[in-house]
Amino acid sequence: MSENIPGTENNSEANKAPEFSRTDAAKAVKRLSVELVVDPKTKKPVEDKDGRVKTREVTKDVTEAEVLDFSVRNGVITVVTTDGQKLTGRVA
Repeated sequence: MSENIPGTENNSEANKAPEFSRTDAAKAVKRLSVELVVDPKTKKPVEDKDGRVKTREVTKDVTEAEVLDFSVRNGVITVVTTDGQKLTGRVA
Protein backbone atom coordinates (compact mmCIF):
# COMPACT_ATOMS: atom_id res chain seq x y z
CA MET A 1 0.00 0.00 0.00
CA SER A 2 1.49 3.32 -1.09
CA GLU A 3 0.59 6.64 0.48
CA ASN A 4 1.02 10.04 -1.12
CA ILE A 5 2.71 12.12 1.55
CA PRO A 6 3.65 15.66 0.47
CA GLY A 7 7.40 16.32 0.39
CA THR A 8 8.46 12.68 0.03
CA GLU A 9 8.70 12.53 -3.75
CA ASN A 10 12.01 11.04 -4.87
CA ASN A 11 11.90 12.35 -8.42
CA SER A 12 12.38 16.07 -7.73
CA GLU A 13 15.52 17.83 -8.99
CA ALA A 14 16.63 18.72 -5.44
CA ASN A 15 16.76 15.08 -4.38
CA LYS A 16 18.80 13.88 -7.36
CA ALA A 17 22.41 13.42 -6.28
CA PRO A 18 25.22 11.68 -8.13
CA GLU A 19 25.72 8.08 -7.10
CA PHE A 20 28.95 7.42 -5.22
CA SER A 21 30.57 4.15 -4.32
CA ARG A 22 33.16 3.43 -1.65
CA THR A 23 35.80 3.49 -4.39
CA ASP A 24 34.74 6.99 -5.47
CA ALA A 25 34.72 8.14 -1.85
CA ALA A 26 38.22 6.76 -1.27
CA LYS A 27 39.54 8.54 -4.37
CA ALA A 28 38.04 11.88 -3.27
CA VAL A 29 39.97 12.17 0.01
CA LYS A 30 43.60 11.99 1.09
CA ARG A 31 45.10 11.06 4.47
CA LEU A 32 47.73 13.38 5.98
CA SER A 33 50.59 11.40 7.51
CA VAL A 34 53.90 12.23 9.21
CA GLU A 35 57.00 10.28 8.17
CA LEU A 36 60.58 10.25 9.40
CA VAL A 37 63.23 11.64 7.07
CA VAL A 38 65.63 8.72 6.49
CA ASP A 39 69.16 8.87 5.07
CA PRO A 40 69.11 6.64 1.96
CA LYS A 41 72.67 5.40 2.53
CA THR A 42 72.54 4.50 6.22
CA LYS A 43 68.76 3.89 6.45
CA LYS A 44 68.79 5.80 9.77
CA PRO A 45 66.65 8.82 10.70
CA VAL A 46 68.18 12.22 9.93
CA GLU A 47 68.66 14.62 12.84
CA ASP A 48 68.74 18.42 12.71
CA LYS A 49 71.27 20.71 14.47
CA ASP A 50 69.45 20.41 17.80
CA GLY A 51 69.50 16.61 17.71
CA ARG A 52 65.79 16.23 16.96
CA VAL A 53 64.67 13.75 14.34
CA LYS A 54 63.44 15.39 11.13
CA THR A 55 59.93 14.62 9.91
CA ARG A 56 57.83 15.56 6.89
CA GLU A 57 54.12 15.60 6.16
CA VAL A 58 52.93 13.51 3.22
CA THR A 59 49.50 12.79 1.77
CA LYS A 60 48.50 9.19 1.20
CA ASP A 61 45.65 7.65 -0.74
CA VAL A 62 42.79 6.00 1.12
CA THR A 63 41.83 2.50 -0.02
CA GLU A 64 38.29 1.26 -0.53
CA ALA A 65 38.74 -1.23 2.33
CA GLU A 66 39.46 1.63 4.76
CA VAL A 67 36.14 3.41 4.08
CA LEU A 68 33.65 2.64 6.84
CA ASP A 69 31.02 5.14 5.73
CA PHE A 70 30.73 8.31 3.66
CA SER A 71 28.37 11.19 3.01
CA VAL A 72 28.07 13.77 0.22
CA ARG A 73 26.55 17.18 0.98
CA ASN A 74 26.80 20.39 -1.03
CA GLY A 75 29.80 19.20 -3.05
CA VAL A 76 31.78 18.10 0.02
CA ILE A 77 32.42 14.43 0.71
CA THR A 78 33.05 13.26 4.28
CA VAL A 79 34.62 9.84 4.78
CA VAL A 80 34.89 7.96 8.07
CA THR A 81 37.66 5.36 7.99
CA THR A 82 37.79 2.05 9.81
CA ASP A 83 40.39 3.46 12.23
CA GLY A 84 38.03 6.31 13.19
CA GLN A 85 39.49 9.20 11.18
CA LYS A 86 37.12 11.69 9.58
CA LEU A 87 38.44 12.96 6.24
CA THR A 88 36.87 15.53 3.92
CA GLY A 89 37.34 16.37 0.27
CA ARG A 90 35.67 18.07 -2.69
CA VAL A 91 33.51 16.21 -5.16
CA ALA A 92 35.05 16.53 -8.61
